[in-house]
Amino acid sequence: MGFKKTNMEALINLIEQKSISSVTASFLQDTRAWIVTPKQIIIETSVDGKNFTEVFNGNNFLAIDDLNVQVKKVTSSFSSGTAQYIK
Repeated sequence: MGFKKTNMEALINLIEQKSISSVTASFLQDTRAWIVTPKQIIIETSVDGKNFTEVFNGNNFLAIDDLNVQVKKVTSSFSSGTAQYIK
């Protein structure tokens, strides 16, 4: 998937409430092919799918002028909490 000047939002339903303290995502960067890592990642959790709490906010994972083809793994660690939904 590719997004240009549009924010992407993904909603993960864990089916049941679970204790979580981290979320990991991997992103491909191949600048010569116009594939770059996101500028910012915001992780929010919820027990009801309606009211979300921000648990992570990170940015600038790889420089856009880095021409190496690579996969950037981003792990967001936060205080353990109960959630069924992650976005």
